[in-house]
Amino acid sequence: MPFADISNENIFYSFSDSKSDDNLLLIHGSGGTHRHWPEKLRNLPRANVYAIDLPGHGQSGGMAVNVLMIMRML
Repeated sequence: MPFADISNENIFYSFSDSKSDDNLLLIHGSGGTHRHWPEKLRNLPRANVYAIDLPGHGQSGGMAVNVLMIMRML
């Protein structure tokens, strides 16, 4: 599976290429991964579907950051 280098972090994503002009980006919530989305949604026949793992989640590197963590640092 592919990774993208974004701000020096390896961000994992899955990609379903339907050769469509339409693209769909799936972004999970806190504590989730790209697998949060049902396989049928990740493989829509009429859209190119990208499902990412946010930093610190799933197969992505980096540290997960949330609002509470930022507030504690302040």
